[in-house]
Amino acid sequence: MFQVIFNLKDFFKQYKKYLIAFITMILSNLLRVLLPYIVGLIIDYMLNDTLTSNLLERLVTIFIVSTIGSYLFEFIWSYFLFTGAAHLQRNLRKDLMAHFLNRRAIFYEKFRVGDLMARSTQDVRSIAQTDGFGMMILMDSTIFLITIVLVMGFTGHGLLLFLVCYL
Repeated sequence: MFQVIFNLKDFFKQYKKYLIAFITMILSNLLRVLLPYIVGLIIDYMLNDTLTSNLLERLVTIFIVSTIGSYLFEFIWSYFLFTGAAHLQRNLRKDLMAHFLNRRAIFYEKFRVGDLMARSTQDVRSIAQTDGFGMMILMDSTIFLITIVLVMGFTGHGLLLFLVCYL
């Protein structure tokens, strides 16, 4: 999969909206990690009998805003990621058609038209799906894991961070 993504690097440079998808994916992951942290704060305040209605109202507001923000950022990154995959599929089909039009008759005698049609539809679709879903899985899983580890490190759960990283 990494080889396919490496071969598509020129397309990624050309289609700059992948950068927007990457940034909004980071923001979405930060907000998704913030949600359990807020719930933990509410529980800690309840256990310490320091939870006031004003504090609860602020924490619930932050929770709701974070949930909506996470949803919006997730929509944005998925939109840009999969529109990029659609653009890639269109460009690959256009390039393949130009390649087919430049071939001589002997090429079409050697390869059957049905085989060429099957390859041009299924292979191009597979590359576009690898671009869309593959990038989603690759970026989201790595970015989300890094975000979790960083939040665990900064919130003071050192033992938990150690257990996750070294076990």
